[in-house]
Amino acid sequence: MARPQVALVTSRQDFEEHWRAALASAGLEGLPCSPDTAGAIVRASGALVLDAATPELADEDELLAWAGSAAARGRPCAIVAASDTEKRRLTQSVLFDVARGLVVGPDDVSVVTATLRRRTDVTAARRFDYVTVAPDGDEILAITAAGHSQLLARPAKETDSGAAVVAIQFDEDARRAQVVLDDDATFAIDIEDATIRASSGDGAGTASGMDQTLPIDGVSLGKRMRQLRVAAGLTQAELARRTGIHRPNIARVEAGRHTPSLETVARIAQAIGVSPTKVLSGP
Repeated sequence: MARPQVALVTSRQDFEEHWRAALASAGLEGLPCSPDTAGAIVRASGALVLDAATPELADEDELLAWAGSAAARGRPCAIVAASDTEKRRLTQSVLFDVARGLVVGPDDVSVVTATLRRRTDVTAARRFDYVTVAPDGDEILAITAAGHSQLLARPAKETDSGAAVVAIQFDEDARRAQVVLDDDATFAIDIEDATIRASSGDGAGTASGMDQTLPIDGVSLGKRMRQLRVAAGLTQAELARRTGIHRPNIARVEAGRHTPSLETVARIAQAIGVSPTKVLSGP
């Protein structure tokens, strides 16, 4: 299986060599590119690392333009400051929010590589990392390996009696959580159920803006998604295999009967080979 590719936007050779080796150790492939020739490489990559010390990116607006474009295309982005002092300054700006907190200093290599490894793992959104009872309510809190959080209102399933939760256990592939109640009732939550409930507006809602229901025309979105899939030469079955989304759910989206979450749109876009923006709004 090909390694996820990460564009290294820099004109400094020492930065390029250091980060290519660090990314390789995390199972990622670094693709060096200078800011003036980076466009095609960045669009083809799954993530990017911006060298804030490279002369072409010294202007904070230029950094913001690159980071904002990455975010709009659904690409994880890391910004590497020239020093810890510069890192503290950049974390006070909107860059910190656009890069989802991944503004780091020159010595934070392990933080970046581990985070990008998770954020470029297309299967991470299809595995639970943690499931528990919300500390501020009685909803079921589900957190995926990609770091997305969802709250599921109870009763979560027909067999959920509403009794107190005494144990939660994952199946071997972490795609399902078995919930045991103190009246001996049990029910299971699988990753597809959680995604469907969160994106359709059922349940208690979500804690992550990435999973909120999209305020768009589901019929138009479904039509665009089908056109892009067909243009890429993919069947619904192949798209289902690449994304881990059940084929009937893909058919529902394409027919305009279901509006997916932003996180789901990003997964579909990556599998098709286009940006999430193109799926959402067209060319």
